[in-house]
Amino acid sequence: SDIIKIRQGEKIFGFHYLEYVRHFDEEGYSNPYDKSPLELHHIRRINTILKVKNKFNFTKHSKYYNFTPVNFNESECWNPAEIYGLLSV
Repeated sequence: SDIIKIRQGEKIFGFHYLEYVRHFDEEGYSNPYDKSPLELHHIRRINTILKVKNKFNFTKHSKYYNFTPVNFNESECWNPAEIYGLLSV
């Protein structure tokens, strides 16, 4: 299931994992319901679940550091011949 549940005190909160991703990016590591800070073991557990569910957000950028850029605009204005030449390569 895509719902991640946490318990704070006597209450149990459950949210979709994408809600946690959005909330952690915007608000930090707090409960999306009442903005109370989460305990460390909750944060670790949620982050491990998020890594399994959504691998796109946690890809290591070191895999993509070596690439060759293509610059087809050598002059100040756009030349359509350069763009078409790039497409034919």
